Amino acid sequence: MLSTGVLIGGLVSLVAAQFPPKPEGVTVLRSKFHENVTISFKEPGICETTPGVKSYAGHVHLPPRLLEDADGEPQNYPVNT
Repeated sequence: MLSTGVLIGGLVSLVAAQFPPKPEGVTVLRSKFHENVTISFKEPGICETTPGVKSYAGHVHLPPRLLEDADGEPQNYPVNT
């Protein structure tokens, strides 16, 4: 009986780990040049100890194929899209 409880508890924790909590305090900016481009960032405050210096962490969200050439030529720059 105890081993079944331990097994179920372990499985529940594995399932719960697949759904991380929604980030809090994130600012999302929309591009004024393309409607589907956004920048999400927050100020974590863990990397800098100097007064007056700010640090940011975030992501740039690009829609699929945004960086392709208009004439269909392959990319010749090191950006993974």
